[in-house]
Amino acid sequence: MTAEARHAATLLDKVLEAVRRSDYAAALDSARRIDLALLRPDRWFEMEEALEQVYLATSDSAPATGLSACETRLALSDLSLAERSDLVWRTSQAKAMHGMGYCLGSLQRPAEELTAYEAIIDHNKNAQELPLQERVAKALLNKGVTLRQLGRPDEALASYEELLGRFRDSEAPALQEPVAWALYNKGAILQNSGRGSEALPVYETLLQRFGASADPAICTVVDTALKNKGLIES
Repeated sequence: MTAEARHAATLLDKVLEAVRRSDYAAALDSARRIDLALLRPDRWFEMEEALEQVYLATSDSAPATGLSACETRLALSDLSLAERSDLVWRTSQAKAMHGMGYCLGSLQRPAEELTAYEAIIDHNKNAQELPLQERVAKALLNKGVTLRQLGRPDEALASYEELLGRFRDSEAPALQEPVAWALYNKGAILQNSGRGSEALPVYETLLQRFGASADPAICTVVDTALKNKGLIES
């Protein structure tokens, strides 16, 4: 092992120790000093797991730190995928992009947030593997939310329609919540645009599909859709 490779390994040990102490700023500082190309491949997963912990711990309280962690995660996954295509690292790549989008939204950088979600969709548009389909569904959902916040409801509707066109009929549990939210958000945009007669069948589809769900997150969507449907019918 060269001196440079030993230095990279030492820095990774510092990252892991800082994460154990919950000192996420120190962990990120050491991580960003690592030349990833000098890190042994058998330690890449240690690095990935540590960076994920940094992101999860800081994405809400310190989104700039979370963003930097995701940027390093993305560079690491890109390095691995340059060697060979691997579902685990493709999923890590998509998670890193998703985390970047989330943090960029918190930092009020919506154009870059949209770019992150679109990258997930573009990279995985033909994916048949469920972990990647889940990431595409969440990216399309978040893209729609961001577009609506930017005052672009027609584009938001198109994003929800794309999600529904791909995954509406899927029975995979991981895709149920994004589909439910896409239906709800589509209905809400139509309702708020004075198109209640168009929103009503959307809510009815949601209630028919998910009304008996026991998933707490989906129950929240169903309850809100019921209230909105009642407002239209009253």
